[in-house]
Amino acid sequence: MRGAIALALGALLVAAGSANAEPARQPPSVAIQDCWLPEVKPDIVLLACGDGTQSFDVARWTRWNRRGARAVGTASINDCEPSCVDGHVHTYRAVLLFDRARRCGGRLLFTRMRLVFAERPARGQPMASVVLCHR
Repeated sequence: MRGAIALALGALLVAAGSANAEPARQPPSVAIQDCWLPEVKPDIVLLACGDGTQSFDVARWTRWNRRGARAVGTASINDCEPSCVDGHVHTYRAVLLFDRARRCGGRLLFTRMRLVFAERPARGQPMASVVLCHR
């Protein structure tokens, strides 16, 4: 009986020691709301969720922390002329910026996105900020 108790105590001590040996949990990373689900450092960011006429292909994330994120890559924008179905997709070198991390739907999300073009796009193309927090 003493042997069984000693064995059980030993097993408990080993389990407690291994639990303490686990690395500390990292706080959840801030994410972006990319149309469907929150994502961290996606390869492609949809800028127009409704019709997919605007997207950003990430070449490289140059920053990602709680203060903000920065990606360089290519924006693909459909001119929708004469219609979005028959329009032409134009690509532009651009930088995609995220900031204003806030709790949103139980998750830490960037709530502002800005698309900065390296060259001026065709008239009528979006260049303003977009608020992405959907509750």
